[in-house]
Amino acid sequence: MKHLPARLTLKLSTQAKPQNSGMPMDANTGILYDTIDYDKTTCSAVYELCRLSLEVHRKPGRRNRMFVQEDNLLIRNANKEDAPILGNWWRNGKIMAHAGFPNGLDITDEEIASELSTDADDTFRRLIIEADGAPIGEMSYRNKGNRIAEIGIKICDNSMQGRGYGTGLLLMLIDALFWEQGYDKIVLDTNLSNIRAQHVYEKIGFRKVRINRDSWRDQLGRPQSSIDYELTKAEYARESKSHTATGKPNRNC
Repeated sequence: MKHLPARLTLKLSTQAKPQNSGMPMDANTGILYDTIDYDKTTCSAVYELCRLSLEVHRKPGRRNRMFVQEDNLLIRNANKEDAPILGNWWRNGKIMAHAGFPNGLDITDEEIASELSTDADDTFRRLIIEADGAPIGEMSYRNKGNRIAEIGIKICDNSMQGRGYGTGLLLMLIDALFWEQGYDKIVLDTNLSNIRAQHVYEKIGFRKVRINRDSWRDQLGRPQSSIDYELTKAEYARESKSHTATGKPNRNC
């Protein structure tokens, strides 16, 4: 008897492995395992299906269930059930000020649910971040083509700011995008006035590419400036003091 994913033959684009096989597995799939009987021929076929599905999964733009957990932090896909939570955040001017909406967004939960239903990895994916099982903010990534992802993060629960969660969550997402989903570069931007965010990005290894002075106006018509950052997979690897056998940075060293 061996443990194999019950849905392996139904969803080949999902990563999976038999237990104790030594075969790599994506930590963010959240696949449930079941026990089935199989013979030697079946085992060989399953291994080949696993190998092919891994290769498909690592190409950017494929639909994927983002599920990354580390200690008490979790990053997962946002779904329509999250619309009321996002609505409370998006309509709050204090939370949305850095994004240029000091009065908050005029949007309903139903409109948010409709937007979430269109999310896909080959375009744009909104994510919910949790701490100890409770939603505390949001992240997102956009597939810009050429193996480039644009990301964003916002800790919406003020009581959860200043705890280092932003850094940890960014590292979790960056790991997933580089080492599991096959992106080669990650880009982002932030408001020039958001000094705290700039410190976090630069500490992780993002390079400041340019400053865009008075390049846009916020909801009240006030000119705003932004900073563009980027980070390549090679740069991220070099930032680590040591690496695992797969080349993935060991952030615990």
